[in-house]
This record gives sequence, structure tokens and C-alpha cells, in this order.
Amino acid sequence: MPFELAPHPRARKAAMSGRRLPLTSADLSGLKIRQNAGRSFPKRCVACGKAAAGAMPCCSVCKLVHYCSRECQSMHWSAGHKAACKEAKKWLSLGLLNHNRAAVMYVYNWMGNDEFFELQRQTQKAIVDEIVGGVHGLAVPVNLSVTLQTYPPRTFAAVQMEAPTNSSSKPRCAHTLLGNMAMYPCFSFAPVGMPGAPLRDEDNAMLLAMLQMACRLVTSAIATCISKSRMRVVPGPFICCGGIASDLFWRKAVCRITLNTPIETMRNRTWYFKPDIQLVCGYALVRACDRVFGIEMASATITRIEAMNNQLHTTAPSEYLSREAWRKNILQTMDRQGVKADIDAHCASKAKKDKLRGGWQQVKKEFLEAALAFTDVVRKHLIEYTANMAGGSIVPTTLAQHLRVSEAEMTRVKEELAALDPQYPPDIQRLINRPHTQGHCEEVEGALVTLADGRKESELSITFKTQLEDYSGTDGSGGAAISFPFP
Repeated sequence: MPFELAPHPRARKAAMSGRRLPLTSADLSGLKIRQNAGRSFPKRCVACGKAAAGAMPCCSVCKLVHYCSRECQSMHWSAGHKAACKEAKKWLSLGLLNHNRAAVMYVYNWMGNDEFFELQRQTQKAIVDEIVGGVHGLAVPVNLSVTLQTYPPRTFAAVQMEAPTNSSSKPRCAHTLLGNMAMYPCFSFAPVGMPGAPLRDEDNAMLLAMLQMACRLVTSAIATCISKSRMRVVPGPFICCGGIASDLFWRKAVCRITLNTPIETMRNRTWYFKPDIQLVCGYALVRACDRVFGIEMASATITRIEAMNNQLHTTAPSEYLSREAWRKNILQTMDRQGVKADIDAHCASKAKKDKLRGGWQQVKKEFLEAALAFTDVVRKHLIEYTANMAGGSIVPTTLAQHLRVSEAEMTRVKEELAALDPQYPPDIQRLINRPHTQGHCEEVEGALVTLADGRKESELSITFKTQLEDYSGTDGSGGAAISFPFP
């Protein structure tokens, strides 16, 4: 049966209040995937919803929406398209939504759930087929990353993919080609909150609910790669997380997939989150500025670093646990972001004010140690987080094996961290301490709907269950469990 939630918040709240669905939880799983498989959607007037009987003119500026008449175009322009038109055109040429017409239209509510997710599933299938066809070998390792982005009034999660290719030209579905890696900036895209839900709130309850939905989207993307390629396209054991999505790392969230295979040791697989090196360097500098110079300098540094696009000293896996490698990356981040002169000036000013015998060099050393202290926390947390990695990652390896360091080096790093005894910053400690079971958060997940089997599902959960890979629930750490036939 068709099931599309009302787009407007007030209409949706009225429609969902006390609503019951004559479907069980099992019925919902993959419902829209089955209903809309291979379906094509006709062009519709964005103002009245009328399907095109013939040619339908589009907006001459954004070229994203169509109208059945001048009257509808004029009405839609006055109702809000005038303000959204140029902004939508901007998103179409930059960031996560670059060249993704369907995603831009979906963000602005110019395309419904059914059409957007079916187009996304078709694109995902084309991408997976392209990756399998572009590399010779039994399995193709790909890298996934996740970010959260607010496109008012909603927050969305996007899963990006980079995959190796033997082609010297850009593959058809890829956005760019960097060396021998094809980049797919929006492999999976979905809302992780209802309209108006802020990404940050006082007690982080809404953020945690959004992070859990983002974790489910990542798990679905992993399952899509594996199932559509019949185990030929395999995401690596770590999902890179940028921006606020890095909180998935601090929360020790995991993505779990159950493979229907008679090989017991292969059934339950786990993926972990790891913050982007560039992001960690930026956060380390901001926190060091706050600790040594105060909040005003920290705020100025945030402004400089927010749009980072650096070439770091090293991103080699073997140096992720090296304190010296982090020091070099931090110094290079300072140089490339143009904050070095400001920091040196503040060091000189503080040394003069405090009458330090060591001069500005003494303050600079204190500053670098403060920045490195944050990277020490990251290293310590990563080791604790992945303690059971060998038993559940898609390719059974320890953290040391994944990072290509010896067990002796891993032991040395642990001893170094024990001596340094890094402490979590208070804000991160509060985030870690929040219980994993949050309960229903209506501002993020929408109203609860009672199903035929008596279970209750939120609006957003229904969208995920019906439009994404089959879900059987979420675990206590924020991960999700998916089951699909193993080849």
C-alpha cells in the first residue's frame, strides 16, 4: 500500500496523531523497495502536483522544478521559490549535493520520498556495477565516510564513497577522479531529523538521536555495497567521520551486519568510525587556543579552520598512532590555514604579559603540547574502542594489523599513552557518559505510529524501514543489524 508522510510539519502532526497502520513491523521492512522497484516517475507540476501530459516548462534559473501553467509558476514563486531558487542552484554546484539533482530537489521538498529513494537505489546499483566493472579482482575495497549537514529546516546525513579504478578517465557515475580513486560524494543520503530539529541542543538528546539515524544510514550503505555486488564491493573496517559526525567515534557507535552464511565465523560483521585526520588537527588547534589564549582566540581559529582543505604531512595508516606524525600534521595545518602568524603573535603577547623567561618559544611549546594532548585522547580512545576488532571486522584483523604497525609498536604506543595519561575534555566526557538508550525523541524522529502487531515506530524510522535495506533493529551502542542473503 502507498505510504507517504505529509510534508508540512503541522499537516504531518495532525495526520500522524493517534495514527495506526494496518502493517506489521515485518511488512514495513523494505516495503517501498519492493513497491517501487524499477518504477519511473512522471514529471509533475511542483505547485499543484499535476502529472505532465506533454512538455512541461521548468524554472529558467534553477532548472530543477516544472510547472503546468504560468499561474502555478507565479504562485510557487511567491510562495517561496523566489528565495529558494538561487540557493538550490548554488547547492547543485558545490558540496555534498554537487550535480545531485534528485538530492537538491528532495532537500527543498520538490520531490517526494518514494521518487527520491527509488532514484537513489537505482544510482547505487549503477555505482556498484561501475566499481565492479572497473577493477579486476575478486573483491574491491572501498572507503566510506559520513557527514551531517543542515539544509534548513532539516538535517541530513550523507555517506560518501571512494573506490579504486583502472580507468584513466572519470567513470560515468563518479563526481571526480583523484589519482586512481573515483569519488562518489553522495552514495547514500537521507534525513536524520524532522523539520526544525536543531543539530545541537542543551543536553545533546536531539544530536544523539540524529547520530543513531546516521549510523543506520551508514549500515544500510554498507549492506547495499555488499548485497548488490555479491560481496565484490567491500567497505573497509573504518568509516571516516567528519564534522559533528565524529561524535559517532566518541560514542563508540558501530555498524553491525548479519550475513546469512553457514560459516559461523563470518556471520556477524562490525564496522567502526574513525575521525578524519584533518578534522582532528583542526579541533586540536581550537582546543589549544582556548586553553592557552582563551575563548576569543579559539573562536577566531574556528573561523579560519572551518573550510579546511589541506594537504597534510601524512595520512599513512601506519602513522595514525604516532605522536610525532600528529605534531607534524598540526604544524602543517597551522601553516596552510594562515593561523601561524596569529598564534606566534599571541605567544609573544602572553610571554610579555606573564614575564616568562623562556619568551614566546616557551608559550609556543605549551601551545603545541596542548594541541597534542587532544590527539593523545584520540589515540587512547581509538585503542579502547577497537579492543574487540579482530573478532568482528569484515576482514578479521586487529587495529595494529589494519594500521600496518607491529604488535611491538602497538605495545610501545600503549605504554606511551599510559605515561601521558591523557584526560577527556569535559564536553567529550559528557557526551561519552550519556546513556545509549535514549528512548523516543519526537522532535527528531517524529510522532509514533502504532502497527498491526502492536509495535510502535516513529515517522523517520518508518521511512528508513520502508526505503532502505531491511532492518531488524539497533543495538545498544547505536549500531544497526541488517540481514540479507549471502551469496
